[in-house]
Amino acid sequence: MRSAFFEFNVAATGLFAARAGMETVSHNIANSATPGYSRQRSLQRTHIPLTFYDGRGMYGAGAEAYGIGQTRSFYLDKKFWGENKVLGEYSVKDIQLAEIEAILADKDEYGLTAAFNNFFNSLVELETASGDDVYRIGVLKISENLALQIVSLGASLRKHQADINDEVSATVKSINTLGTQIRDLNEQIFKFESDGSRANDLRDKRILLVDELSRLVNVDVSDGNKFRVYINGYEFVNHIDSTELQLIRRPVGMARNIMDIEGLFDMKFAGSNIDFDIYSPTLKGELKGLIDARDGNNGQITVAATNNYKGLPHYMNKLNFLIRAFSLAINEGEDVNGNPIPNVIGHENGFDRYGNLGDPLFTDGTPAANYALMTFQNFSVNPNVVSDPKKIAAAREAISDESDNRVILSFSKINDYDRLFREGKLSDYIVGITSELGIDKKQTNNFKINYTDVINSIDNERISVYGVDVNEESVNLVRYNQLYQTAAKLINVIDGIYDTTVNRLGAF
Repeated sequence: MRSAFFEFNVAATGLFAARAGMETVSHNIANSATPGYSRQRSLQRTHIPLTFYDGRGMYGAGAEAYGIGQTRSFYLDKKFWGENKVLGEYSVKDIQLAEIEAILADKDEYGLTAAFNNFFNSLVELETASGDDVYRIGVLKISENLALQIVSLGASLRKHQADINDEVSATVKSINTLGTQIRDLNEQIFKFESDGSRANDLRDKRILLVDELSRLVNVDVSDGNKFRVYINGYEFVNHIDSTELQLIRRPVGMARNIMDIEGLFDMKFAGSNIDFDIYSPTLKGELKGLIDARDGNNGQITVAATNNYKGLPHYMNKLNFLIRAFSLAINEGEDVNGNPIPNVIGHENGFDRYGNLGDPLFTDGTPAANYALMTFQNFSVNPNVVSDPKKIAAAREAISDESDNRVILSFSKINDYDRLFREGKLSDYIVGITSELGIDKKQTNNFKINYTDVINSIDNERISVYGVDVNEESVNLVRYNQLYQTAAKLINVIDGIYDTTVNRLGAF
């Protein structure tokens, strides 16, 4: 049975419903520029009606605002995360390859080609006066400069590997921080929603954190009774519990690539024996980009397997191969396959001013040349030859006059030999390194540009679903304001009716 002031109650529900709508619109407008905020809407329905006293019908009891809804598409969110991981990976690779490209750039005056040309040019001067120690010393100085440039170049590559390793550490810390923040938000949301409410703003913050995480590493999300986040298939956040990635430095002597610096990071999950496989083919995101750039050796196993990407170890190996082939040609007059180079004698097959067979001119830091152990770190001019310029083996015969310079003359053919490398001449091999790097860089940049467009397209699609349209909210504000004023006017009318009925007619 309805009360005597039933109409007042009905009109009052209209006031409260309109007010709830205006509060929601105000919140939307205030957050129209807030990153990750999704449009909210006042959820309204008819109030529970009352039946006639004789059971023949029902009285409408007004309206009620029973909650605040959220406009969101979980499908589009997952689609965004799936593409964001790829963008993160190639964005990092684009940056790292640009750094490697800057290190290996073959500059006109200071590049590798210029350094090798300076060496061969110094031999031309020695050809004219092979018995003059001044020219011999000049050749040794140019040779030492060449070795120093190779060593310096390799040191720059290793320094960059250390820098990437630091980036890996920073990225893992960011991943752990995001995991902790998501876990804390899960706990807050769970508490706020225990009475049936919906913590929309907190849910927006949580999705925004997952957006950030998806750029660092590939994620999967299960949004059921418990919000779970997986990174590369591993459970990372389980409702109000989470784990962390722990960085583990590789022990001394446990490098994956022969030229790796000491102390590169591997990973495991903290408090467990579960390793996080950094070479998993499914790993994506910025973490994947950093690992590939730091460890990628193009599938060439020098110590242990890593991945097939052409990262720093690949170009370190290319530099080592260059100096080994060059040293073998100069020292023994052979190509990398052990075949004699036509008309090239080799320093070890010549004779010095004392009538002795020549020592290797370029070595791995020892008097003997161990090509298997020769790297850009130990590449140097033979210390025995450096100590005495007369030990440059310029002559073809043990007993000869000072004009015998046939060994030195033959060296010029090494620079022009078009089968010294698979790519051709020595200069072709150097150009091949930078060209290969340039192609990889261009491809990576194209991927970055393409996926940037994809991400922007998906994000625009998401914004079209959950974004706040200020014009639309202005219309809603006018609509709710009119509803409020109309409900207020209805109360005034009812108040007048009751005033007349009660106070003037004495109906009650």
